[in-house]
Amino acid sequence: MVPLSWQCSFLLLLAGAALACESENYSTSQHAILGGSPSGPEDEAIVALRIKQADGGRGLCSGVVVAPQVVVTAAHCVAPQAVGANAVFYVLADGTREELAVSSVEFDPDFDLDLIGRGHDIAVAITAELIPAPALDFAAQPELGGVSTLRLVGYGTSSAAMDDTEGVRRQALVPLDDVDDKFLTLGDGAAPCYGDSGGAAFVQREDGSEALAGIVSFTQNACGPGAKLTNLATYQGFVAEQIDNAEASSSPGCTIAGRGEASTLMWLFGVLAIMRPRRRRG
Repeated sequence: MVPLSWQCSFLLLLAGAALACESENYSTSQHAILGGSPSGPEDEAIVALRIKQADGGRGLCSGVVVAPQVVVTAAHCVAPQAVGANAVFYVLADGTREELAVSSVEFDPDFDLDLIGRGHDIAVAITAELIPAPALDFAAQPELGGVSTLRLVGYGTSSAAMDDTEGVRRQALVPLDDVDDKFLTLGDGAAPCYGDSGGAAFVQREDGSEALAGIVSFTQNACGPGAKLTNLATYQGFVAEQIDNAEASSSPGCTIAGRGEASTLMWLFGVLAIMRPRRRRG
């Protein structure tokens, strides 16, 4: 499991109990969308990313299919610094119970869980087989000037009580409060919650079509306002490179690079809060 020596506050579901460790500055958790509703077939490119830790713990994030075998997600969903060494990942597309094995993951080399406020919370998971879902066009990044509303889509819980409502794809319209080169910051209203890390944020173009603009990252308030979304325009080059590498390689090896234990971070919207250990048979 994730080391409990972190100088932070995070919540893990361990055999139905929540454990917490306190931090001077931030609280952490991996974050369905509060105030959301079920999303339709137009969102088939949004998939669930299941995490199986080496010690039997399990977790959930969301992700976005951007190529036939490539899913964009949050770095903290796959980095050993967050999920431990030798974790195994699976992509679960909506409408099928089949888990597709992830053969490799790559995350931004500048990502550091201790310094998540600096950005770089971006990663890709590359599957061994074709994903039975359409890929979104990642190349055309939208202009965000004048945009006031985003549409979030993810597989997290619908309650901050860390219940068993995760695993259902939901959507919600949320106000966009601020934009900088690292993050899109949400305002009050519906919010991402546990399991939504790596989920999609869409903007609507003038012609009514949608474009992928951000990936759910973290907040300083568990399942509350002010959530930060990774600004994909800044990391378009990284993702494009990973797509090219995946397409050039028919069987990529599993190369997962990471750093040491974290000391401070914020509420992350994906894995940690819904990690569950393997039950022992009595």
